[in-house]
This record gives sequence, structure tokens and C-alpha cells, in this order.
Amino acid sequence: MKRGHTKSCGCLVYKNSIVSNLQHGYWNTAIYQAWINMKQRCINKNNPQYKNYGGRGIKVCEAWLKFENFFEDMGKQPEGMSLDRIDNDGDYCKENCRWITQGEQMRNTRRNITITIDNVTKCLKEWCKIYKIRYGKVLYRIHHGWTPREALEITLR
Repeated sequence: MKRGHTKSCGCLVYKNSIVSNLQHGYWNTAIYQAWINMKQRCINKNNPQYKNYGGRGIKVCEAWLKFENFFEDMGKQPEGMSLDRIDNDGDYCKENCRWITQGEQMRNTRRNITITIDNVTKCLKEWCKIYKIRYGKVLYRIHHGWTPREALEITLR
């Protein structure tokens, strides 16, 4: 500061970041929080979810490091929807992201079991709902060697 090369003790960095966050007017919204959370999971090694995102190689595309670009690509966040990656192993980018409901989000996790019947792929819980059979029963059958179709369709008396 004495030589004139520094303009502040560091407080201007904080002040300037607040101003830039306020410029777009979305700093206190769900979409802004979704953007912050997305970046934190992929970039911040101290984030509890980092191991499942950045630690697995999931990245945020360069353009989306700026909120305005993210907003331009994704548009306003629909009520009750959350950010989702279509390919669970893919990066956060325009081509791989969409807004979906919480129910859809729960079906789109790595721990879900997906079953394909007649070229239609759904998670096991969805198939159980369609066939009106308990999930636990079908899961037990599959773990004991039944094919997914047998586990869903065969009824025992």
C-alpha cells in the first residue's frame, strides 16, 4: 500500500465480489444456489460431496464458471425442479444438463438398479410400480438368479 501498487488491505476483493454477485440480480435465488452448489461439488475439495463429483473427474464447463453463462444456457429454474446431469458420469455443461423433479432426481442415481425390458429401460422401482409388485420381493428374486422379467411377472401362490 505504501508504494501505491495495492489499493486495499483485501477488503476491496470482498466488496467487488459482492457487487459482481448483485449485478445479475439472482444472488438470493434457487437457481443461483444451484449454480453455487454445482461449482462447490466439483471444485472445492473441502466440500463433503466433492468425492462424488470433482473427485470422480466431474467438471463444470469453462463457460459455466460465470453465473450469467449458466443462466443463459439453462434459463429460469422451474418451480420444484433441480439441476440434473443426463449422463451421471458426464460434466456439467449445456448438452448434459436439464431441470427435473425431485422424484426423477432420486431415480437418476448411481445406486439405482436399472432394468431393460423390450428395449425400455427404467429403474427397478418404476418397473415394480408398473407391475404392482413389491420392490423387496423383486430385488430378492433377482439376487437369487431370476431374470428381471421373471422376477416382475411370475406370481407364486
